[in-house]
Amino acid sequence: VCTPRQARRALIGAGLLGAVTAWIATADAETQIDWEFATEIRRDWPPIAACATALGLTDTDLDNLFAAAGAL
Repeated sequence: VCTPRQARRALIGAGLLGAVTAWIATADAETQIDWEFATEIRRDWPPIAACATALGLTDTDLDNLFAAAGAL
């Protein structure tokens, strides 16, 4: 689990924020609302897996992103 701020900063650090933002823009309204207004981002949130698949990220990549986010 990380905060939205931590998630976005980790994505910037990994050069993925633009790609994730573009993917979110194509997602359903509920996913967009959750991404915009969530107070925490959970590793087990189903759209995380869907986005990772779309971007070609592995489970290890996601784990590393969440670890990086947690360290911020």
